Amino acid sequence: MNKYYFSCFFFLFLNFGIAQDAIKKTLSPDILFKKSKQSSFSISPNGKYFMELLKNNVANDVVVVDIDNYELLYTIPLGSKHVNDLIWLNDKRISYSSRGEIYAMDIDGTNKIKLVNYRTNRTYVSYYNFKKNFRFSKIFKEFKLDNDEILIESFDMKGYSKIKRVNIFTGVEKTIIEGANHKMNRWVVDKAGVPIIGVKIYDWGSEFYVENVTKKQWVPLEVNISGERHWLKKSAETFFNQNLTFVGNDFDKDLIYVTSNINSDRRKLLKYNYVKGQVVDTVIVDQNCDVGNPEGTEIRILYDDKNKELGGVRYEGVTPNFVPFSKDFKNVYEGLRKKFKHYFNEILDADAENNRFVIYQWSDSYAGNIGVYDFENDSYSIMVYFNEELDEYKLSKSKTIGIRNREGKMIPSYFNLPPGYTNDNESKPLPLVVIPHGGPFSRDYWELHPYAQYFSYMGYAVLRVNFQGSVGFGKEHVYAGVEAINTTMIDDIIDAENYISEHYNIDAKKKYIFGHSYGGYATYLSLIRYPDAFAAGVAIAAPTDLKSLLKTQKKENYMYAHEFWKTALGNRGKSYYEEISPINYADKINKPIMVFHGREDIVVPVEHTERMKTEFEKLGRKDKFTIIESQGHSIENSNSIGYILEQSDKFFKKL
Repeated sequence: MNKYYFSCFFFLFLNFGIAQDAIKKTLSPDILFKKSKQSSFSISPNGKYFMELLKNNVANDVVVVDIDNYELLYTIPLGSKHVNDLIWLNDKRISYSSRGEIYAMDIDGTNKIKLVNYRTNRTYVSYYNFKKNFRFSKIFKEFKLDNDEILIESFDMKGYSKIKRVNIFTGVEKTIIEGANHKMNRWVVDKAGVPIIGVKIYDWGSEFYVENVTKKQWVPLEVNISGERHWLKKSAETFFNQNLTFVGNDFDKDLIYVTSNINSDRRKLLKYNYVKGQVVDTVIVDQNCDVGNPEGTEIRILYDDKNKELGGVRYEGVTPNFVPFSKDFKNVYEGLRKKFKHYFNEILDADAENNRFVIYQWSDSYAGNIGVYDFENDSYSIMVYFNEELDEYKLSKSKTIGIRNREGKMIPSYFNLPPGYTNDNESKPLPLVVIPHGGPFSRDYWELHPYAQYFSYMGYAVLRVNFQGSVGFGKEHVYAGVEAINTTMIDDIIDAENYISEHYNIDAKKKYIFGHSYGGYATYLSLIRYPDAFAAGVAIAAPTDLKSLLKTQKKENYMYAHEFWKTALGNRGKSYYEEISPINYADKINKPIMVFHGREDIVVPVEHTERMKTEFEKLGRKDKFTIIESQGHSIENSNSIGYILEQSDKFFKKL
């Protein structure tokens, strides 16, 4: 039996307690960045079988487990091709897509057929006709129409989207709407599989359309808020005042869910009747955080398919939030909270009768598991453990802290102390690592943060700061970061660091800054503008020349990124870009710094680090600059990240 599956009708907090009492041992940093091989977790309609996709370096396997008997029934090899959209067609048959083609088979791997080919069935006599007939198809996972049909979306060579019903036994296709006729690149469909919203996608963003039945044409989707109509669209230029985002639809075909911060600082979730043009209900308001973000992500709607209603909403607050709405989802969520109070419990899937639910359990110090919760029996069966190796280590808990900056504004932050450390007068002063997040118009989260866990385990206090400009904390918080990546954002980081130094037992001579991407930029700027704040810094994949960065984006036709950064920086011209570029202030950095960059980085080209190294060499400095081969901007290889962390720890401790 696969090691990830075994019987475990026990409370997870018992396992948690054992891990927390474990003897401290050496923590290899690459363990923290170990990627899960499992995905696509779901339960059969009858609630008897659990299914997942298991990926390794060379192949994909579908794994099917008998829940009642804790028996691994089938491991079905699917080969090396990328697999997506794994779904249950019924209790005995499943479907998935791979490289634009769609397959169906029984849960034991037999009776496999190709439902949708990568090209149409039309004959072609030339390469042009072959290209014309090429298509890439995916399954609408949420919208299985009935027992013998699925709904698919196919994209042609021009990127136009076509919606079709496909018979799961015969493969016969029936076109619902042809995107090329309306120049639509995506579709939103209702619960009956009828397209209700079309999306046109451009290099600079996207626009949403609805059908005007009277005019027999697709017109811009306008949302009426307090008597004012707003076109639902998004672009790089409107990111900072993106006042509307589409989230999902409803069982009522005339209703959709949108987030809005029109007439409010915080973004809220609304139920909107797009046919009548009116807000039906304010679904969620969070006094501290946005519900969703300007990109329409960090929010997920769950449907109660049995009762044909909204099941719940998952979104990111100061800590993660799940708000249940249907009676069944409320009962399940409250049951899980009482039983497993140490964890955040996310509902991923449910059987047809809402008897059994697939749950993702995790916390800021626990990598998590996937399990099946039987509501009637109040029992929980773990199907998959994530990163079991971490259970052997005592990890740090993340404190949520609101820090007032020099202007009196609240800066949401996360703070980790070494496991077992108590902040009292008799404790040894701690070294501090400040980790500014990348973006910079993104944010930090309450989560098992690998960088924070590594440094806290190695004996550091660790601070992560949602400085002004970070998304998720209201319009005012985001706007304050525009034209201020080198000023306001850096000031907030320093103010937060000062607060921690005043309220915790921090060694004043051992404060360091460590950052990736914008975080690396913040490392440079903090050392330049506040030379006494930190003893040293580490910068990873950091932009050092903003004028060069925008020039590269334009040259490579990264138009969304180019327009975004012109807006974020204020489009103030080349002289301003030079003014805010670390490359022009190398002589102002009087503290040791260590720099890493991926050779294959296309977001921030490696030349940014190579040029900074040259400037340091001109000054006679011997700081360590390391180029990591075969890695891009994110540096996703766990061994490479482990190397960076270990080198950073040694660097800080030898100073």
